[in-house]
Amino acid sequence: SHLRRERVRVVLVGMPEVFRDPAADVFYSLAANGLDPGGFSTVRQSVVEARRIIAISRREQCQVMLGMLHYGAIIAGLCRPLSWFRLKTIASPRTPSVAGIRFHAAASPRVARLWRTMIWGFCHLASRVLVASAGLKQECVEVFGAKASRVRVIPNSVDDGVLELARHNAPRARECASPEAPWLIVSAGRLAPEKDIDTLIQALALLRNRQRVRLEIIGTGPQSSQLAELAATLGVAEAVDFTGFTPNPLDRMRQADVVVHTGLFEGFGNSLLEAMASGVPLIATDCDFGPREIVKEGVNGVLVPVADPQALADALESLLLDPKRRLRLAEQGLKDVQNYRAELMANRRDRVFEARAE
Repeated sequence: SHLRRERVRVVLVGMPEVFRDPAADVFYSLAANGLDPGGFSTVRQSVVEARRIIAISRREQCQVMLGMLHYGAIIAGLCRPLSWFRLKTIASPRTPSVAGIRFHAAASPRVARLWRTMIWGFCHLASRVLVASAGLKQECVEVFGAKASRVRVIPNSVDDGVLELARHNAPRARECASPEAPWLIVSAGRLAPEKDIDTLIQALALLRNRQRVRLEIIGTGPQSSQLAELAATLGVAEAVDFTGFTPNPLDRMRQADVVVHTGLFEGFGNSLLEAMASGVPLIATDCDFGPREIVKEGVNGVLVPVADPQALADALESLLLDPKRRLRLAEQGLKDVQNYRAELMANRRDRVFEARAE
C-alpha cells in the first residue's frame, strides 16, 4: 500500500481469507488457480506451481516476482530458470531456515535434507534474496552459499495505525503494586512451541514467590490447553489470564507494566515493535535473529537468554522494582519504533524491484 503506485502495478497471488481487502491491482486466489495453500510437499508439486505462477506473470506482463515466506521463496527460485531467466525473481524467506528445519523436520532426515536443498536452490537461483534482518542474511550467505551482494536486508514495517498510537502514547511507570492491582505482565503471540510461552509461565511461578504479579497471554494456537495445564501444575493458574485472540492487542499492552516476548527463534519480530509502540518497557529473549537487532540492551529494552526461566524472572523483578528505568526504556522504545515506518521500507523495496538482476 506504500509502494509508488504510479510506477508499480501489483498482482497479488494469495488466500482470499487472509487478504480480504488486498492493496493490489489484481488478485488471484491460490486455490482457484490450482495452487496448494498448504505449502511445500514435493519437488514435482513445486515445479507445477512455479509454471502456473509463470503463466500468471506472462498473462499480467509482470517484470518481477516476489515469493514471500519459505515456500514462496522456493517458487521464486524455480520460476527464474523455468522462465529461461526472463522473469526477475526475489526470494523472501522471513524466518530462520536452520532453526526452522531443526524444529519442524527433526523427525524426518529426508524431509530436512529436501528443505535444505530447496533453500540452497532459491539462494542461488533467484535474482535477489530479500530478508528482514542481518542475521537472516548471514545465514543465507554462510550456510546456504548465497552471494552476499544479491541478499538485501529490509526490516519489516509497523502498521500506520500503530505508529499513530505511538506518537500519542505517553509512557507510564507506576511506583509499586498492590494486592488489588498487582504488577501486570503481558505477552502476545501464537501459542505454539517455538514461541516458548512455557518459559514465561515458569518464570511467573518463580516470580510469584517474591512479587505480586499477574500474567496476561494474548493469542491462540495449538498449545493453548497444554499451557493452561502447565500453569495449573505450577500452582499459578489463578494468576494467568488466557485472553485468546484480541483484534487490537496494543490496547492490552498499554495497560501492562512490562511486555515480554519469548521465542526460540525469530526472523525479525513484529510483536517487539508493537510492544515498543505501546509505551511499555520490553523484555525479549536473545534468540536468532531479529530481537537483538531491534532491542538494544539497556537502551530501549532488555534481552535475556533463551529458555531460561530464572534469568527471565530475575530480569522481570529488577525491571518492575525500578520505575525510572522502565520509564527510560519505554520512552526510547517509542522513539525507535518510528524508524520502522512503512513508507521508508516501501521506498527501499522499490529500489530492490528496480535493480538490475544479477
